[in-house]
Amino acid sequence: MSWDPKSPFALLLPSLLQGEPAAVDTFLSHPGTGCDDFELAALLKVLQAHEDYYADTAAATGPEYSITLKQLSQEYRLALHACITSWELESTTTTDAHVKANYELLKATHAVMQESQIFIPLEQSQDDNNLLQNPMDCPGWATAETVRYLRYNHLDEPETMDAATEEMLNSVHPEEFGGGALYWKLVTTLVLRGCLDRAWDVLAKHSLLVSCTNGLTSSTATDPYDVTHMNQVVAGFHAIRELLSRAPLPGGRSSLFDDFSDDMDFSDDLGSADYYLEGLEVADTDYRFWEKDTADATTATGDYPVSYNQEAAIRKHRLFRDFIFRERKSSFDITRRVPEIDSLLSILTGDFSRVTFDNWKEKLLAELLYRQPDLRPRHMSARARKFMQDCGEDETEPTNQVILNIMDGNAGEAIQAMYTLGGGSGAAFPSVLVREYTPASVGLGSVLYHTMHCLTFSTFIFSL
Repeated sequence: MSWDPKSPFALLLPSLLQGEPAAVDTFLSHPGTGCDDFELAALLKVLQAHEDYYADTAAATGPEYSITLKQLSQEYRLALHACITSWELESTTTTDAHVKANYELLKATHAVMQESQIFIPLEQSQDDNNLLQNPMDCPGWATAETVRYLRYNHLDEPETMDAATEEMLNSVHPEEFGGGALYWKLVTTLVLRGCLDRAWDVLAKHSLLVSCTNGLTSSTATDPYDVTHMNQVVAGFHAIRELLSRAPLPGGRSSLFDDFSDDMDFSDDLGSADYYLEGLEVADTDYRFWEKDTADATTATGDYPVSYNQEAAIRKHRLFRDFIFRERKSSFDITRRVPEIDSLLSILTGDFSRVTFDNWKEKLLAELLYRQPDLRPRHMSARARKFMQDCGEDETEPTNQVILNIMDGNAGEAIQAMYTLGGGSGAAFPSVLVREYTPASVGLGSVLYHTMHCLTFSTFIFSL
């Protein structure tokens, strides 16, 4: 990558195919389209990643690379994510419609990029013997990533859905606030979306648990009957807490790392408290079985999983559900005092008969978390279409159509979506992003790579 010394408005971006020099693209700038500081910083990160990758591949011999295509595409998405994070505060404090529109377009672009990384396979190695199997046919292969994709890009944070939520959580009896509907709606939504850590935080505010906990620590608790009652309540709630903290859910029990799972902090898994639920053969770290580790970048199969253990992941998930079915009445007698908790246990077993979903994305998310985490990626779009029909939503709606086509592995749809969302606007960052990200996500040397060149070359305007 270099600037043309003969023209201050020309950026030269050379391409390499299998380590050999290929075409040199020239993108021309024009003062007609601006580039703000946030996008400029992200743009420089994308170009630096581009230069590092091609410098590494040019120096590499044979199949040995210091960075894989998937890692390169991750670097591009990191740059976009940093830009969105910077824009987020700006969009919430301004009345400028243009700023808000820019922010929404960047978020939509991020959604396309994240989904593409899941469902559009990278260029396959010539040595198929090292691959576990075709990823699209591997049960549960894309479940954890799809869970994070749906939560991060398509579902609002439950706590921000209603302005009264904060007032409810700060009340003395939150489960009775406004008749209790808001409290249990929040807990149910958090459980449906697999945010079990936050679900417990809300459950812990239940006035029955708070009063019994305070009573046991008070010097006034002398009546044996009262002490026994309070101990039973506290133990009952803590059994629910242990169940939630050991759920082996794909994507983890928190939405904190949905943007980039590579940043997941497993430190909370260390030094866990002793287990008290007898017969639950699941550890609090077993959700990690759903995660995939890729081969080292120095191997030819660096973009494919080498340690994903689908049998262990599925087995742990079934053990968890079977335990709840078996011990529902004996180990969780708190449901007799707080009947609403029984509905939460139903969700954990994949029973959604008492649930009204907000939209098809939430229904698909719950399906992957609790009922069919072993769904093959190849069948994901069919399940999404069914849930669209169940929720009365139109699958031909443009956003739904893009999601479904990418789930089907249609790389051309991903290119067209990114082009429509800003790649063809002439704006510097979106145009470079679609030019650079697409070959990283669909594999160098593909026909789509050259198709994308035709889409972007004639419309790009690079301006700083």
